[in-house]
Amino acid sequence: MEKTAKILLAYHKKDILFKDHILTPVHAGRALALKTKPAEDKDLRWLLDNTLGDDTGDNISKKNPLYNEMTAIYWAWKNYDKLGYPDYLGFMHYRRHFIFKDMQKPVYECVDAGEDYYSTINYDESVINEILSRNDFICAAPQWCQSVYLQYKENHDIGDLNCVIDIIKQKFPDYHEDTMQYLHGNQAYYYNMFVFDKQTFFQYCHWLFSITFELEKRRDLTGKRLFVSERLTGIFITHLLNKGKKCKFLPVMYAEGNHEIPVIMAADDNYAYPMFVSLASLFSSANENTTYKAYLLLDKNFTDENFVRLKMLQKYFGRHKVEVHVMDEKYDEVKINIDHIKTATFYRLELPNLLPDVNKCIYLDVDTIVNKDLSELFRLNIDDKYIAGVRAAGYYYPEEKARTNANRLGIDNIFSYVNAGVLLLNLKKMRKDNLMNVFSELLKKDFPSMDQDILNSACFGKIRILHPKYNAMTKYSLKDDGAYKSMKHLQLAYTLKEWDYARKHPAIIHYADKIKPWDDLTVDYADKWWRAAAELPFFIEIYQHFFEQIINAQYKLKLNNQDLSEKLKTERLRFKRLKVKYNSAEKTARRLENSNSYKLGRFLSYPYRKIKGGLRCLREHGLGYTTKRIVTKIKTFKVSDLYR
Repeated sequence: MEKTAKILLAYHKKDILFKDHILTPVHAGRALALKTKPAEDKDLRWLLDNTLGDDTGDNISKKNPLYNEMTAIYWAWKNYDKLGYPDYLGFMHYRRHFIFKDMQKPVYECVDAGEDYYSTINYDESVINEILSRNDFICAAPQWCQSVYLQYKENHDIGDLNCVIDIIKQKFPDYHEDTMQYLHGNQAYYYNMFVFDKQTFFQYCHWLFSITFELEKRRDLTGKRLFVSERLTGIFITHLLNKGKKCKFLPVMYAEGNHEIPVIMAADDNYAYPMFVSLASLFSSANENTTYKAYLLLDKNFTDENFVRLKMLQKYFGRHKVEVHVMDEKYDEVKINIDHIKTATFYRLELPNLLPDVNKCIYLDVDTIVNKDLSELFRLNIDDKYIAGVRAAGYYYPEEKARTNANRLGIDNIFSYVNAGVLLLNLKKMRKDNLMNVFSELLKKDFPSMDQDILNSACFGKIRILHPKYNAMTKYSLKDDGAYKSMKHLQLAYTLKEWDYARKHPAIIHYADKIKPWDDLTVDYADKWWRAAAELPFFIEIYQHFFEQIINAQYKLKLNNQDLSEKLKTERLRFKRLKVKYNSAEKTARRLENSNSYKLGRFLSYPYRKIKGGLRCLREHGLGYTTKRIVTKIKTFKVSDLYR
């Protein structure tokens, strides 16, 4: 007789329905939804019509804010009869599914879960039966991390996990060795996804919920989510493997539906062009099902001309949305301690109150470009954090400097200090905890790194660390293979694997140094900035605005990196002097055109002719440009010139 299987999918809102005699959608947290949502709510009505509720029989549905999808698993354990007593019980999420075949990577994304989706994930009853006939259970393919324990420590309250370790040691000592092995290993089993036989499923539930109920007694879990459940599932899987059970590790598919991601940028008029380029890169890199809503916090002196350009950009990228907020003078008198940073950097401190309907968002400095869709970043959970960011490595070394920085900010250590150029922000929690008041008090302290220091001080203890691919900073020599080994601060902030991946496959490039790609084409990844700029309908204006910097950079490239340090300074200075002379000569020539006296004209043109002849000295320095060719180069510039 063929064995039966049910695979639950936890839902909490209306979405694509996956349902047949195996796939069984369950509404996780129905008890609270019925209590808090009006009867006419469309999501609630859809859930009532299409899913089972986790609020019948013995249940913990009301604990869903803490337990999340685990309330559906508890319900299945205690109400197994309502599922028809299947031989196997599995669990997936409404947008996260097993791919029932071998693949190269542990995680994939699908932007269109349409008619062929079951074929895409190879979902078929015969396939599942075949896998289960050859294996004892199924779980998600492991993903690499530095260590499961350290990953949890960086992103959640480590006290909760330490308490779990104590509970296991006391109540389930035969699992203690498995616990240490898993937590200190670098193979993580995420998502609470599995397919177990009935006996193993009951064993898993009894073990896991005995631990979590005890954790509730020992720890204050108010306002938290039970992230330890994923680690407990990983420990249980490790225990099964150590007992000789055979597992089929399957990759996971994110079936992302249409969604809108709020992104914040702030700029004054001087940084209008870089902001436009950053927006162009953001919009151009979006997946088909991703819409961005850009909230722009602009200085009150933002010009009408730049507002016109902004409307052109919005029309050009019509799928995405732009909302402008013109800021007041609140921060005009705040001391600026870093030359290349402007007052607009403080605008982000207003976000919790400025955007009361936005609970979670991405913040980007305008000296960034986006290389890939940011849905993966936005999905990261920061429910119990204020912000998530990439470590600001320069603050970590030398040790004396790190201690000084920590003392200055009033925090215990510097090892969660993040760069503020790319942030994932939990505005909902900031509002709930009145973090705006903390920002206001810290603003009075005149920190040297200004708003970045304020954010790190105010949010200390509730900061999630992001992979450096989300903020690949050019000041850390991304193109230099040997930079990691020569920079102690990089070694303290990232693993070699993290840094190497970030510099080769950056999701977001941050030109976080004084010299920007619009000043100098030799900046790391300057070509990517200019490619993003070329996406704009008014690109030629950007080129003309920065043409002098571009030409200087082109001269640098002509030197083929030969002893650049002093030679470049000399060449740049010579070029500036020649350009001044040329401009002066050009004005003289225009006056000559209106002269009525040939002799006077010849007399007046003498300096011009001498200067023009003198410009030929450019040839002698190997740069190969006469005055005429310089002007022609400016007027006939093509984007392709940047990539030669």
